Amino acid sequence: MLLLFAAQLDPGAGPDRGAKPTPPSVFHGNWRVMAADDESRQATMRVDIQHSPGERSGTGSYALYQPFCDLVTGSRIIGTADCELTGQGGEATVRAEAGRMIVVFTPTAEGAEHRLVLRRSGALLIGSYRHGDYRRTVRLERTPE
Repeated sequence: MLLLFAAQLDPGAGPDRGAKPTPPSVFHGNWRVMAADDESRQATMRVDIQHSPGERSGTGSYALYQPFCDLVTGSRIIGTADCELTGQGGEATVRAEAGRMIVVFTPTAEGAEHRLVLRRSGALLIGSYRHGDYRRTVRLERTPE
């Protein structure tokens, strides 16, 4: 057992001397997505974005909440609609283009792309949810710690 532990020690492991951590971009973080016209501010989904300044792409994930069904259909956000998307989640691709962040996720069985096209506005991200020809204005705020 002691030999196995000794073999795992690497005196050169860890950050290089003088290395500086890369700061996160303004899009980096955990965000709650709301329809811009929803006065009750119900979260329709959560998006997690990992991205550094100057990078074209990053990584991401998403989780859909019950009110997402209302967002998709263009309905008033009530949070009681039922659809196959409730509770879905997974990986998302994130791509920075001309001051915007594009988050692409595929929550349906046929793999159709759903997109969030976002830009920074103060402490918020604002933009649109897009699926095919459908568009709906959304706003994102950081999830509470």
